[in-house]
Amino acid sequence: AVGFELVDGYGAAGRARAVVGQAVLFQLLLQGSVLAGPAEVLHLGFKEEFPQKDAFLVETLIGPDGAAHFLEITGGLLTSYDASGQLQIEVFEASEALATGEVLSLEEKFLAGEGQNITPARYAPDPAERQRISEEVKHTLRQVAEILHIEGYARIDAFVRVRPAGAVEVLIIEVNSLPGMTPATCIFHQTALAGYTPYQFIDRILDFGKQRAAKTVSTN
Repeated sequence: AVGFELVDGYGAAGRARAVVGQAVLFQLLLQGSVLAGPAEVLHLGFKEEFPQKDAFLVETLIGPDGAAHFLEITGGLLTSYDASGQLQIEVFEASEALATGEVLSLEEKFLAGEGQNITPARYAPDPAERQRISEEVKHTLRQVAEILHIEGYARIDAFVRVRPAGAVEVLIIEVNSLPGMTPATCIFHQTALAGYTPYQFIDRILDFGKQRAAKTVSTN
């Protein structure tokens, strides 16, 4: 990642490509938007930001890097307490985000009707190999949830590289600590594979919230 001061958007785009490479993303600092697209139109996005920013971060796009299979996934999770009061994390089968290009466009990520997901993710044609890779991915997502102390429910977005020899690399994109739950959301598809109806899934979230509140009161 490289930081730039924003003098003029078009010139900045050219300087960024010279330093970082051809495939770049622009992230305006201080909670700005992500800019991506052809170099000819990148400079227009800087002027659309409100309020205006004077600095931005440039990052190279993550790609296959020689992987035999490369895909973007999103995996949901749910926390609960066991009989001894210890936090348990249930990680669901991840969904594969379908992209028209190598990675999802901003329109596919955020515009209704533009994005498509397949659940469970197609890590490999062979069922046994697909399950092996899935378990490795879920293990990594669980580690992320533990490190970040995630509680309740969440969804973690990541890229997955499957190397020719079978090694699995999980590159975390972001953690959505309050993902949407519209009827079309893929988290309901994931929880259905784990045996939850939408009502049961939401009920488990509410139960956990009540139990956590009770634990907080009892420790104060």
